[in-house]
Amino acid sequence: MIQGFHFSAEQIKDLERKTADEYSNSDDPRLSDALSYYSPLFREYLLRHASKGFLDKNPQEQEDILEEEDRRFIYSMTYSFMKGHMDCFQLILSDFTQKIKFEKEFFQVPSNKNDFLNKIFSAMPDELYQKKINRDRVYTLVQYTRDNFENGIYYIMYLAKIFYMKGVSIAYDQITTEVAQTQVKITGYSKILHVPYNQSFEVTPAFEATFDTEHLNTETWDISWDATHGMEAQNVLIGKLFFNRFTRQEVYAYADVDAITYQAIRDFFKTDSKDEDPRDVLYEAQFIFTLPSDLENYHAIQGVEYRQMMHSLRDTICKKLGIRGNQILLRV
Repeated sequence: MIQGFHFSAEQIKDLERKTADEYSNSDDPRLSDALSYYSPLFREYLLRHASKGFLDKNPQEQEDILEEEDRRFIYSMTYSFMKGHMDCFQLILSDFTQKIKFEKEFFQVPSNKNDFLNKIFSAMPDELYQKKINRDRVYTLVQYTRDNFENGIYYIMYLAKIFYMKGVSIAYDQITTEVAQTQVKITGYSKILHVPYNQSFEVTPAFEATFDTEHLNTETWDISWDATHGMEAQNVLIGKLFFNRFTRQEVYAYADVDAITYQAIRDFFKTDSKDEDPRDVLYEAQFIFTLPSDLENYHAIQGVEYRQMMHSLRDTICKKLGIRGNQILLRV
């Protein structure tokens, strides 16, 4: 419960339903982006675990099954998201949780959101979570998947928990602004990409970033798994994003003296047009993966997941700069 606030069970239910509807009708892309991000990963997993019966079907039958899997996947993950949204309202606002009291100021501290999400993630045993979520649309997805693919339940429950935590995350934001009627205290924003200095932010549906450094026309971020994957994963630094802003004149000057990186940037942006302006601003971002200290438990990012990550990261940068994808060179 929030100190100084009291809500009946019916009021909590109505408030949760109202804010869920508001989110569904808003232009907030976090749920839709997550569905688009994880859907290809789910498809890839199914193809890697296809049963002999599935492989014996003709290509059109296989595609029909995969399309139905995708349809059910979207429904079941949306259900998990809404379940997390509902549970968050109950946990924070209900008088039944009087031992857990939140001061209004709690919601103003940037790091408290991830701390809250991590405590929910770690406090819920897998057995309890599966009992809570493995019903209705998630259950029917598991049952349908068993007909043609092996070990699907493990990956479905893994993804369902991610979407459950995303629902908790959205609900936390809504409670902050609409119930506690306060805002997170941001100390400032970076000069180039306008990201907060003191709060992590989403860069893909699976990863978040924190501001690292900036100087003149450069900026760096630290990239890690987001809080929907739990504290253990979140504490692992995945890599660093180095962002640079140049003028065309600068790039060409260094490229002319055979600086390899500048030659690559020049070649990417070269138009052979007489209208090229030396004052044009060119953007380059380089993502460098860090070497993990725990190789045995390291989650390797490859294949479809790697492509989804790079595509989503490019979209995030372009949105923050207000540019198109062909106006930035993203290198790994």
